Amino acid sequence: MTASWQKRRNEFNHDWLKNKYLNRLDAFINRLEIPDSDPFRLFRFLNDDFSEWKKQQSEIENLFDTFNQEMSPKSLFETEPLNRCDNETITWLGQLIHALWLAR
Repeated sequence: MTASWQKRRNEFNHDWLKNKYLNRLDAFINRLEIPDSDPFRLFRFLNDDFSEWKKQQSEIENLFDTFNQEMSPKSLFETEPLNRCDNETITWLGQLIHALWLAR
């Protein structure tokens, strides 16, 4: 599970945020600083690219909502060798490990 959350985070952060959105935002800001900049290009960013943030909102919220569950060391009980523990141990020790992880 850890790899899944990290993969989704990396795809969002690297593929969309850094390589697409922030590059276009930077270009927009640079154009604002240019006297007599092309209003069509400014409008195009506001119309096409700026609204992309809203479209990504559900993925952003999903990343925040699933972080604690998917990145908790408790999830290690789903893999070898910890998944060999009996259910009672997995339950109490998993909850303890998760609580300690959240507290730090």
